[in-house]
Amino acid sequence: MSETVTQLPPEEYERRKKVWEAIKTLVKSEQEELYRILKRGGVETTENTNGIFFDVGKLPVEVFENIQKFLEFCTQNRANFEERDKEMATLRQVV
Repeated sequence: MSETVTQLPPEEYERRKKVWEAIKTLVKSEQEELYRILKRGGVETTENTNGIFFDVGKLPVEVFENIQKFLEFCTQNRANFEERDKEMATLRQVV
């Protein structure tokens, strides 16, 4: 059985809080992939007109780690995109 938010050690609570903040920055396509990760992990979600909701504190460790890996991928992908964008801007100036 997974721990609830009140049972999480302070350091784990902070890790999950940081992940939640990172999730808020995802674009639609990334949010859709996050939803797929949750569904594959069997995480209970609720949905209404405002979106899909889940409890980060109740995520199984495996699902939480998969989300962390996905967020790292998104961060790295954005950094690579920004670098390529800067290179393209430099090349446009040269031409």
